[in-house]
This record gives sequence, structure tokens and C-alpha cells, in this order.
Amino acid sequence: MNTQPQATSRFDQLPELVRLAWPILISQLAISGMGVVDTIMAGSVSSIDLAAVAVAFSLWLPILMFSVGLFSATSSLVAHAWGARDPGTARLHTIQSIWIAIALGIGAAALVTQAPFLLKAMDIDPSVHPIVIAYLDAMVIGLPAAAVYQVLRASSEGTGHSKPVMQINLLAFFANIPLNFIFVHGYFGLPAMGGAGCGWATATVMWLNTLALALYMHKAPQFRELKLFRGGFMPPQLNAAWQILALGLPIGAAVFAEVVIFSIIALLIGSLGATVIAGHQISMNVSAITFMLPLSVSIAITVQVGQRLGAKRPMEAQRTWRQAMLLATAIATTNAILIYLFAWPITGIYSDELAIRELATGLLLFAAAYQISDALQVAAAGALRGYKDTQVTMYITLFAYWGVGLPLGYTLGLTDLITAASGPKGFWISLLISLSLAAVLLMWRLQHISRRNMAISTTING
Repeated sequence: MNTQPQATSRFDQLPELVRLAWPILISQLAISGMGVVDTIMAGSVSSIDLAAVAVAFSLWLPILMFSVGLFSATSSLVAHAWGARDPGTARLHTIQSIWIAIALGIGAAALVTQAPFLLKAMDIDPSVHPIVIAYLDAMVIGLPAAAVYQVLRASSEGTGHSKPVMQINLLAFFANIPLNFIFVHGYFGLPAMGGAGCGWATATVMWLNTLALALYMHKAPQFRELKLFRGGFMPPQLNAAWQILALGLPIGAAVFAEVVIFSIIALLIGSLGATVIAGHQISMNVSAITFMLPLSVSIAITVQVGQRLGAKRPMEAQRTWRQAMLLATAIATTNAILIYLFAWPITGIYSDELAIRELATGLLLFAAAYQISDALQVAAAGALRGYKDTQVTMYITLFAYWGVGLPLGYTLGLTDLITAASGPKGFWISLLISLSLAAVLLMWRLQHISRRNMAISTTING
């Protein structure tokens, strides 16, 4: 039987894509907004506190993003099961992912405790060490909750329900503001912690998020078929866990490779002083906010492609990602124009120190230049996750960021081998090149996988 519907219009998949993506976008902006609040709050104390938050953020963010990538597999697997009308399998993937998350969260917390050794090895400005360590002490408590939250979020979005995650992330954003005031400046009998207080605010929000989403998924009627906490105790199952890990580890490695290069850049320029670290952090913060738009489209692509493939509709899956690429490009173009036009006033939101603003403004021009490449590579990666194609994506990412981007950035930024060392600008030039390379290679891979999937479907359906 031919299960392929005929195309109804050139953009027939966009309404459903947008319906799923806009709550994800609000969620991502709320998460990024918490980072903005942390940055602004730390900057209001001193440039040392701002630099310390930048370094601490660079140390724990790759761990968090690895879990985001790892549990993208959960989203894809749940989407396939949901599209095939198999909620029991969706529950199996979710529960087994929670067991993996608990182990990952504990391991990540243990890893973060080794930060003092890394700070010394990387020759980070000693003035920021105490604040960084105090910040990370809080993250030891928050990271296990953050890992479990990523599973619950992936499961919710995999079933096509992105609004609950949006609502909870919005509440978390607004809770983060008073929590920052309390911990940073010291209220209700607590000492003023400065930049370290941002870590305690973030850790508190991580636990609030996890508990709120777990309760929602237990009570809300749209998750009744999932029976997440109603189907009885489910112990760890090695076969199911391995299926998740086999799909998710390459995704986690790819995301980790992309994110950690930004963190390593922050650490490599750490010896250049607090002003350079602060300027780089502001630029990265702004870039992270604009990245949330194409990232939201990418997450929605994973879910939609997965559900359509689970329902045996590969033609719709192909139309979905093609239309999504046009949407991602339009978003990225708008982002690039806005960054170029408003870079200077944007930096004024974060700091009133002229040297920091001038450096950050210059770096933001590079961010404007790589918007389209960044959007295309993350959208293509999202579509490939929907196809459960993750290993080649990992190889491409590792090659683009580690084989090309980081060595080139180090050469341009900190050595005189090609030109005079240009500091952070050299690293941002390398980011532009590596993101563009990743976009080209991932788009090629997506075309290949999509065509192969269509050919297999045509053969099966006669």
C-alpha cells in the first residue's frame, strides 16, 4: 500500500512546524534570558565578577549541552513511537533515559569539582578563581536535576507537546531574577556572594524546573497515554538503554564538540585579562540568544521528521526539512541585520565600560557574519537526528570544529604564524569558517540520507 500523500502546497508543512517551534523558541529564549540576567547581574558588581561568571559558564555549559545532545535521541525515539501510535515504547524510552540522566548528572557533578586544577592548567587570571569555584560548587548540586529535566523536556516535545516546557521555562526565567538578587547581593540573611550567587540561583532554578515538569507530565491529560509515572516501577533495562546511548552518544558528542569549542576559546583567552574575557562573554551571550531561533526550528524538525517517518510518510519528512531550511535562512538573515545595526547599543545593556563595549561590538560583527551558516548547520543536524542518522553527523562536526576551527583559531588568535596574533578576533574568524564548513557538509549528508530513505520507501511500497 502506498502511504505517501500528495503535496498540497509548496509550504504545506510550515504551519505544523511553526506550531511546534514557537513554544520551543520561547523556552530557549527564557533559558538564554537567564544567562543574560546572570551576565548583567554579575557585571553590575564588577568586571572581575563578570569575567568569573564567563569562565564558570564556559566550564559547565559543555556538560549540560552534552546532555541536551544525548537526550535528543530520546526526543527522536519518542517521536517515532508516537507517530507509530505506540505510547508504551515512548514510555520505555523516557524511563530508561531518566536512569541514564541520573547517572550522567552524578558523573557531571563529580567532574565539575575538578575545575580548580583546570583553571591553573589553563593559566586563567587568578583574580577570578575564587568566584569561579564558588559558582561551580552550586552547579554540583544543580547538574543532576538539569540532566533529568532534559529527558522530560525531550519526551514532552517528542510527543508534539512543546507548550508545557515553554510555560515552565518562562516561570523559571521570572524566578531567576529575584533569586539572583537574593544570592548576588545578599538578602534574607544570606551573605552577598557576587558573581558566585548566579550559580546558586541557576542551581535552584534547575531543581524547580525538573520538579515542575515531572508533576505536569504526571497530571496533565495530554500525557495520559504516556503513563510516565502511572505504569508502575520500571528498572533499568540494558537493551533499551543501549539503544538510546547508541543513537544519543554521537549526537551528544557532536553538540559537545560544537559547544566546547566556544568554551575553550573563552578559556584560551582567559590569560588576556578580565576586560577581554568580559567582552568575549557579552558577544557570546548575544550570539547565544540569536542562536535560539534556528535551534528551535532544529528541535521542531527532529520531532516532525521523526513522527512522519514513524508514520511511514517519508515524503512529508523530506518536505518538512526542506521548508524548514527556508525558514531557518530567513530567521538567520534577520538576525544578522539586527546584530549589524544594533551591536553598539546592545553592548551597553551589559556594561558601561568603554573598552569592554568596543571589544564586544567588534566581535558581534563576526557573529552577524556567521548567522546563516550557523542556522543551516543546526537545522540540518536536527533533520538528521529525525532520520536517526547521528554517527556521520558527529564525524562532520568533529572535523569542522576540532580539525579546522580550533587549530585555526589558536593560530590566528595567539600566535604569529600567519599574521600578528589578533586575540579573540582570530578565534571568531575561525568560528565563521568552521560553521560554514559544517553547514555545507551537513546539508550534503542530509540530501543523501533523505534520497536514500525515499528510494527505500519506494522499493517497499512498489
